[in-house]
Amino acid sequence: MSNFGRTKDHEKIYKPVKNQAQHGLLAYAVNAQLSLRALGNLALVALCSASFSAQAAPATLELRDPYPFIEAQISQAEINEATIALEQIILDIEDSRSRYAPELIQPLSILGKAQMATGDYMQAVETFDRAIHLTRINSGLFAPEQVPLVYLQADAYVAMSDLRNAQQREEYAFQVLSNRSTSRELLAGMQRLGDFYLDTYNFLAARTLFRQGYEVLENNGFGNSDSAIPFLKGTASSYRMERFPPLYSQERRADELGRKPENTRNLEYSTEYLTINNFPAGERALQNIVKIRQGALSFRDENPDPKVVQNDQALVNQALLDLADWHLLFSNQKRARTLYSEIHRQQAQFPTELKIDLSLPELLYLPVPQTLKPPPAADRLPMETGSITLEFSIHKNGRIRGLETIAYEPNDAIEFHARSSMRQAIYRPAMVEGEATVTPAHRYVHTYPYFPSRKARAKEQEALEQQTGPETEPAPVPDLDLEQEQEQEQQADQPANDENDKQTNAANFRGTIIESANANNA
Repeated sequence: MSNFGRTKDHEKIYKPVKNQAQHGLLAYAVNAQLSLRALGNLALVALCSASFSAQAAPATLELRDPYPFIEAQISQAEINEATIALEQIILDIEDSRSRYAPELIQPLSILGKAQMATGDYMQAVETFDRAIHLTRINSGLFAPEQVPLVYLQADAYVAMSDLRNAQQREEYAFQVLSNRSTSRELLAGMQRLGDFYLDTYNFLAARTLFRQGYEVLENNGFGNSDSAIPFLKGTASSYRMERFPPLYSQERRADELGRKPENTRNLEYSTEYLTINNFPAGERALQNIVKIRQGALSFRDENPDPKVVQNDQALVNQALLDLADWHLLFSNQKRARTLYSEIHRQQAQFPTELKIDLSLPELLYLPVPQTLKPPPAADRLPMETGSITLEFSIHKNGRIRGLETIAYEPNDAIEFHARSSMRQAIYRPAMVEGEATVTPAHRYVHTYPYFPSRKARAKEQEALEQQTGPETEPAPVPDLDLEQEQEQEQQADQPANDENDKQTNAANFRGTIIESANANNA
């Protein structure tokens, strides 16, 4: 084959190869352009995302939960700033959602707490009332979610000394828990309502709640658990209040003790009157507490932590102390002394923070003295605070001897009531090495509010002015310059005055001669 032919054949072979290479280069160029375009698009997307994220960052920060920070402000007494923030949040929710949105419940409850912190309890009651209303609208009439708000409302009434409305709110909360709640929540509600009844001197209603709560625990196998201790202690406290009423006046006892609950339909009180004067039941309740505390010690491991053991033993000692005080109040001196000595022996090796201080006398019972009757509203001045100081000695049995009045302010109007009440007092005597000792010259200061009389205060002021006499004005300071001027004027007028005196004397002399002559002629 000629070289031409070879060349021609070579061209025939090379031409498709060349065409394929050209197509490959074109495809590579297109792919490169597409890749660059894709990278550009990705960069643009990244830029847009970064820009959007930068713009959305403030919005994300604004959407975070602001309530923990506001509650921290309230705890740090920054009430005004917290109130302004909460009111703005409430307005924003009302504008964006509605006046009945469930998101309003939390800021309203925190706003009520802020108002309570400033002492505006009535406004707090209204704020809590709106939050309760929204909870009932969104969750139902007997929704358990409203119970914490009702408790806050009751606390506000207690702060205003409106115990009647506070009792209604406490009983309503318990009624809600009775309808729709777990057993644990119901027991917590029974304990809270029982404590409220004790604080308001309603020992029968409190005893019913504590007794029924303990029965629930006992029926479910928890009668010897730590959960039963508050109910046992409340039962004992109700018997102690029955035997040692906190009010000395019989009239105040009738008005303030034993009010029947009004809004607890599912509790049976008719049989509770059978427990009156059953004081051994209170002692048994305290003994059960001691057994529960001692049982916790016996279930420890073989090599327990000494600090844990000491803490448990300190709880046992506190239970023994409550039982010893019970025996002392009920005049069982022997049992009381035995328990006090046992407490001293067990805590001998305890650190100071776990020891019960028995070196000083402790007041166990003192009925509140009868307060002074206020004058009529028209004759009533603003409330003031009076005080009376009493001194006495405390014997080994906890009773007082040698009562004396040391001082009183502003007068002795309450002295009779204070002394009558102090004669009923019972102290835990001071202990030295576990033995009771006499405390001489112990002083007690009783403070009380009273309303002074406007007329009596005016009479006292008038009597004080009469004793001191009228105020005498100070003697005027002599003006020396004025005296000198008057002297000079008198000296200047002296010749003229002498001349006038001479003329007057002469006239008088002539008149006397004429009168004598006329008398002789006659």
